[in-house]
Amino acid sequence: MTFFLAQAAATGTTLPTPSTSPAPSPDLQTVMTFYNNAMATLTSYVVIWLTVLAIAVAVVAIFVTIVSPLWSRRRRKAFESDVNQKVKATIENFKEETAREKQAAEDAIKAMNAEMVSIRNQMEVIIAHALSGVFHVEGNMNLRTGDPRNAAASFVNACMESIKAKNLRALRVELKALIDECIPKLTKDWFVDRPEQNANFEKLLKSLQAMEGSDAFADQRIALSLGFRNAQDRDAVP
Repeated sequence: MTFFLAQAAATGTTLPTPSTSPAPSPDLQTVMTFYNNAMATLTSYVVIWLTVLAIAVAVVAIFVTIVSPLWSRRRRKAFESDVNQKVKATIENFKEETAREKQAAEDAIKAMNAEMVSIRNQMEVIIAHALSGVFHVEGNMNLRTGDPRNAAASFVNACMESIKAKNLRALRVELKALIDECIPKLTKDWFVDRPEQNANFEKLLKSLQAMEGSDAFADQRIALSLGFRNAQDRDAVP
């Protein structure tokens, strides 16, 4: 630059001075101001929005951190309560069903036992009928052969079985044979020799008194008791 100045001075040439830049027009300045203001406003909005978003995210994070465990606990408690209720309901239903089945089984057993008792009673009656007939025939045969002692034992057994079978007609016939044809021919030595017959006679008298419809046999029971006591004291048949 110094070189150019020295040369110009030597030659007497005047160097052109640099011109200053022209000032911007008012319209351009207005536009630039508007855009600068708009950019600043936009920047402010963006900063505010980001700040609000950050705050919202922080609040949500805090809310989730605090509320989520509470919600989880409530949901767990609700789930546990629901499970417990279902378990209790299942247990109660099982108990009720078990109780019903138990009651049904007990009812069936009772019915079966009652049926078995009925069958057993029927069998006992049938057997008693049969034994009564056997002892009755045996007593008659002993009387025919002149053996009133064994006939008495047979008719006592026949009477006991007729009472079990509730065969009152046969019982009346057997008592008559025992009182009229057997006891008058018994003596005390027979009761001494066969002490079980004392127990048999006593048992028959008690059964006659305890049986259903005993009043109809009151006269025969009294006659049997008197004849039995007399036979126990009789030394010999007249």
